[in-house]
Amino acid sequence: MLNHCTPEMKGVIAPTDSRFRNDQRLFEEGKMDEADKEKTRLEVKQRASRKEKEERKEEVENPLFFRKTD
Repeated sequence: MLNHCTPEMKGVIAPTDSRFRNDQRLFEEGKMDEADKEKTRLEVKQRASRKEKEERKEEVENPLFFRKTD
């Protein structure tokens, strides 16, 4: 697999890394239709979550793994 993840990498790379995404894994396995459906499902879920936060006037969350610097 292109995005193989070794045991040493777990705990070091972010849990949001693309190597953990189901749609990426399905794509690598050649399951294009399933990968496309999963990607669409995730995008719809993300849009709904953002819309709910905007309606509640919540602030955008600060990133956990990145810090703004000069």
